[in-house]
Amino acid sequence: MSSPRRLALAALAALGAAGAGTGCDDPSLRVEVIAPPDLDLTATPISRTVVTAYQSPDLSCDALEFGEATAEALTAARVAEIELERADTLVGLARVDRKVVVARAFAADGQALAAGCGEHGEVVGDEVLTIAAEVVASVAIESTPATLSGPFAARRIVVDVDRPDGAALAGRELRWTAVGPDGSYASAGRRESLLDGALTTAADGRLTISPVDPTVFGPVAAQVRVAWADQASPLLAGFRENDADSATIPVLNPDPASVPTCVRRRKGGRPTLVCLSSAGAGGVRNAFALAVSGSGLVLTTLPGAGTAFALSVAPPLLGDDDRVYAVLADGHWIGLDGTADGADADFDRVGRTPVRAVQVPACGGRSDLLIVEFALAGNRSAFAAYSLIGAEVPTRVGLVPGTDHLLAAGCVTLDDTLAWAVVTSTGDPGLGGGSNRVFIDCGEGLCSGDWVGGATAGFLAAPGGERRLVGSQVDIGGTVLVEWTLAASMAPAPPALGAVVLRERRRTPTVTSAQALVTGHFDGADPLGARVEDVAALLAVDGSRGSRLQIALAPELAGQRLTGLTTPAAARGLALYALDLDCDGTDDLVSVGDREVRLVRTGVTIGAAPPPTQCP
Repeated sequence: MSSPRRLALAALAALGAAGAGTGCDDPSLRVEVIAPPDLDLTATPISRTVVTAYQSPDLSCDALEFGEATAEALTAARVAEIELERADTLVGLARVDRKVVVARAFAADGQALAAGCGEHGEVVGDEVLTIAAEVVASVAIESTPATLSGPFAARRIVVDVDRPDGAALAGRELRWTAVGPDGSYASAGRRESLLDGALTTAADGRLTISPVDPTVFGPVAAQVRVAWADQASPLLAGFRENDADSATIPVLNPDPASVPTCVRRRKGGRPTLVCLSSAGAGGVRNAFALAVSGSGLVLTTLPGAGTAFALSVAPPLLGDDDRVYAVLADGHWIGLDGTADGADADFDRVGRTPVRAVQVPACGGRSDLLIVEFALAGNRSAFAAYSLIGAEVPTRVGLVPGTDHLLAAGCVTLDDTLAWAVVTSTGDPGLGGGSNRVFIDCGEGLCSGDWVGGATAGFLAAPGGERRLVGSQVDIGGTVLVEWTLAASMAPAPPALGAVVLRERRRTPTVTSAQALVTGHFDGADPLGARVEDVAALLAVDGSRGSRLQIALAPELAGQRLTGLTTPAAARGLALYALDLDCDGTDDLVSVGDREVRLVRTGVTIGAAPPPTQCP
């Protein structure tokens, strides 16, 4: 008579040669599953035992025990599955191929109780594979602070492992993998050094761990894996910060409702950021340029901006320096920093006042444009297109008068083509309830699509050459950044306005709605060899005081982007820009507020002095 610990025997069908029929004398393999000796079968009887057989040279019991095999790999390798209690027979296994067999036992209410695994090679006779199951582990991770910010070294991370009945599970093995920027492992090997040198839980079922932090700026994540856990543990996220360089913006009594604006410019063969401050007394906005000299941030005041409301940057006319203009409310294009004045635009039309502008890059057969938003009576807006040096361009920009205001412009994939797009919103940055619209000039008619979310948008270079629209949105789990491509809608649309469909490609959770977002290369990793961009979001925290950066890198761990959060900056950021100010091959992040600008350099070693700029 079988022991109550011996759950069942199952024939894995007669195993003949691959592709051959089977007969009575063919070799066979049976599976014997033995319940864990420390599992109280009287208090919690086993109701169902599921046996699954896999055939793959890439699978092992070790990978299955620690949940390291992907769902896709398991689906591809699974060849048979039965319930032992029904005396089912596994079919479809090859006699010669290596077999990995997993048994999982469940209570009547579906609670996982025990699991085990066995491996078997070629079957030559009537053989038995015995699987000694272990109790399933329930895992909780305590982290102080339990946030997306801070390095692991500054946190106390405790793994708490319990048995199915809630009692502490001692002696259970665990391991983890830590990943930093560039997608690189923080240390060699799968098992990293632990605080006390142990690899198993103590008598109280707990173990304090210390994942290794990366040595460069950016997010870090750790995946903790416990043997025969009932479910995968959530990723531990952290962040290695680099000291930010800051400079004071030359403006007195800035208007808190006025948002600074900047453009990227190349001068003397090196990148700079030219900005307009928030409006000060009399509506005057000061212009300034930001650059890295040596190892520090340099802010240079540029005279002549006056009552400018926008900036425009155009390619060089002579020499190598981009031309940069302050666009005044009266329609004058005033050259800054050595640039000759541009043309005078006709802004002096009755009842309209220019308030903001976005520059549309060249794509989809279009040249660069500056789209200007004009405020009309009744809280309405109108739009017009201009060349980068001031001349009005008689082109359809895909925008219709309404209550929207300009957000962003860029290139996006529309079906199989590249199109330029302009994004508008009725909402406010950092809030989740606005109505956002993306406008496309689709040739024969005007096209638009919309989504509800925070008033912020950007454009991302994605794998396969895709260009994606990125926006902030709220779902049932909280706030997220969503990436879309666009497609022509097949549904009927009004004759004057066609429709496009936003096709979701990816989403990244954020701790709150993004106030601003940018894309760029913030580490050296380029999946599949493509120039794939990362995403950074500026998040408002603590009301109107302070702000944080959340950075989501392109590399993934456990199917999630490598994401982390900086600690709050004392100064409030209002706008965010990404460009490689120090010419080291990674984009730096510049947060511009009403009183201060902050530079966070990526790709630098933590704790070391920033290297001198590599710009010419």
